[in-house]
Amino acid sequence: MTQACRECPVQFVCRGGCPKDRFVEAPDGEPGHNYLCAGYRRFFTHAVPTMERMAQLGCRFRPIATLMGELREEEDSIEAPWRSAGRNDACPCGSGRKYTRCCLGFHRPR
Repeated sequence: MTQACRECPVQFVCRGGCPKDRFVEAPDGEPGHNYLCAGYRRFFTHAVPTMERMAQLGCRFRPIATLMGELREEEDSIEAPWRSAGRNDACPCGSGRKYTRCCLGFHRPR
């Protein structure tokens, strides 16, 4: 593992990744950095808060499945731009394509 890996805030989850993927240089030039580092960092930065909430529920002996209801309530309370987009409107993501041909499949109403 490189020094950049050891100082990474998500290293406790990623552990430097698989050794077979450590073939690029770290930002400081040290060889042996993980090729997938940027993707791991982005994913785990997004996922760790939810994983911590799951751990807290488990410690309080509450069913972890209740987290899905809590997350759904939080998501419903957020004003999302795609909720008001019509099929033939421009996509709110800014791609310039129609909503039907862009993000509609990702943001299906429940």
